[in-house]
Amino acid sequence: MLSLTMKKLGPYLLAVFVLLVTLNLNVYAGATFVDGNELYEDMKNNYGKLYSSGYITGVADVGNDNSIYGFRFCVPQQATRGQLADVVNKWLEQNPDKRHYSASSLIAHAFQETFPCK
Repeated sequence: MLSLTMKKLGPYLLAVFVLLVTLNLNVYAGATFVDGNELYEDMKNNYGKLYSSGYITGVADVGNDNSIYGFRFCVPQQATRGQLADVVNKWLEQNPDKRHYSASSLIAHAFQETFPCK
């Protein structure tokens, strides 16, 4: 019974954890915006992967079929959070000269190139 309940609650617990981590990081970071360098570094460690995955998913949810910083993208419904993170990581690796821009704009740019609206 407990394992069944945990399976149902798992995604919700992860969302709450990501929210708490995000709030905690913002307190210590002085509530500043995340840039591409910070996001790229976060994606390399276990603690940061949870944060960056939530951040990337949030941009995907908000921007899907909309425009963010002039970037428009249409992420397929079957795309997983892992795939979204892979897309962003690859784009950041290939564009180190742009990492000083805001992470949300870079994510939107990566998604536009990978998931253009048709």
